[in-house]
Amino acid sequence: MIWGIKVRRATGEPRYQQVRGGCISHGLYLGDDIRPGLPILLTEGEFDALIARQVGEGLISAAAIDSAASRRIAPRWYPKFLTAPRILIRMDADQAVQGPPRRSPVFRRQPTASMPRTTARM
Repeated sequence: MIWGIKVRRATGEPRYQQVRGGCISHGLYLGDDIRPGLPILLTEGEFDALIARQVGEGLISAAAIDSAASRRIAPRWYPKFLTAPRILIRMDADQAVQGPPRRSPVFRRQPTASMPRTTARM
């Protein structure tokens, strides 16, 4: 199902722009793919969620919020979180992040853990 299309601009603000007609506000990228009974890794970025989905196949369900600035998830997604034994939250290390998206009532009922920020070394 396509909820909307977001495009990153080469220059200028806002950096990301939604194609007219879409509705991704308070969305959950890959939310339809969350499998009951698996832990959920919640990320800020779509690419992060895609990588986690590929690497954690069969071990976790990965999903991404629409932006750390909004930090809200639409109530339609709450049942997906209630089936998870644990919710892991990993946001980007930028100014928009003020903590995990706890405004949603579902995060008050499920065990959650924010993952530490690390720097990859080559």
